[in-house]
Order: sequence, then structure tokens, then C-alpha cells
Amino acid sequence: VYEFVPLRAGRYPSGDSLPQLRALAQEPNAPRFQVALGTAAFLRGYADTPAQHEYLLFDKSATFKPGLRHSFRALPVDGARLFGAEDLNGVPVSTASRLFIDVALYWQHAGDLRVSNHWLAAAARDADPELVSQWARALGASTVARVGYLAERFKALKVAERLASGVARNTLVVFGDRSQAVYDARWHTYDAVGIAREE
Repeated sequence: VYEFVPLRAGRYPSGDSLPQLRALAQEPNAPRFQVALGTAAFLRGYADTPAQHEYLLFDKSATFKPGLRHSFRALPVDGARLFGAEDLNGVPVSTASRLFIDVALYWQHAGDLRVSNHWLAAAARDADPELVSQWARALGASTVARVGYLAERFKALKVAERLASGVARNTLVVFGDRSQAVYDARWHTYDAVGIAREE
């Protein structure tokens, strides 16, 4: 049996990206960041395979080092949106609860949301409904609707229950192209992706 592995060269030939991030986190005046989306899901054991791209949420007021651009896709965010991460081997990584916020805000980068066994379904088992609800409400009505819809589709029913009463009537959110979307009246959400509709 032969196994072909990708050729890697440079400072981190093993392909392990965490040493780069650990070094960054330990620098004096280190910029605020956290590992997010599928990268965090894989590191926390919710995804079986690594994400196609390594994602970081990165404080937009900080300078993203050019050397990291080869390894990571940085999503620049307001510093106030960096929360819900816990240390994992010296690196801040989004928790199960935060992953619902990650997907609600950056759903285009969350992989194939059509499949019901998406890593968000695995994270749902460990998500804290109170925390998810608190964070979603702090980010506004559209985030409440997005998180609630995702929670319902991925069977995080306790999260959905806590958010259902917080959906404002004038809220309107869209996943994808509205002209090709299915409308969900409970969450005031248009879903053109077909979230969690495939087995």
C-alpha cells in the first residue's frame, strides 16, 4: 500500500499550522485573532477532515503578516466580534457555541451547508444554548434570525427555542440568491442554499 502525501517545504514542513499561530499569539502586542469556521471545527473534533482553507478571524485594526497569507485566509473583523474562543494548544479557537455565530456571519466560507451531517450538526451537541442566544442577540436581529434558522436546520433545537421569540417582524435575511430561495416564515429567512436538506 502506498500513501502519497503533499510535498511541503519551508519553516513548517509538517503542515501543522498551529506552531505559526502559537508563535503569533505569544508575540508582544500580538494582534487579536481566533481560528474559526471549518478550521476550528476540525481542531475541536467536529469535522473529520481539515477544511479546504484555513480560516482566521483577524482584528481589522491590526496588520496581518504577509507570511501568514500563504497558510491562512484571514477574515478581517471588528475587534468587538472576536469572542467565544478558548485556548487550544496555545491558540484561541472558536468553541462549539461560537461556531453557530461563525456560520451565521460567514456562511459563504462554511463549506457545504446542504448536507445534514455538516460539522455544525456535530458542534450542536456541545453548544451552550444560553451563550449562543446571548451572542446572537448582541449582534442584532439579522444574526438572531440566521442563527435560529441554522440551529433549527441542524437540530440544535434548544438554541432555536431560545431565539424564536427574538426574531423581529421587520427582519429579512438571505442565504444565497433570494430569487431562487425558499422562504421560512418563522425565521424571516430566504434559503437558496438548501441548508441541511441532503442526507
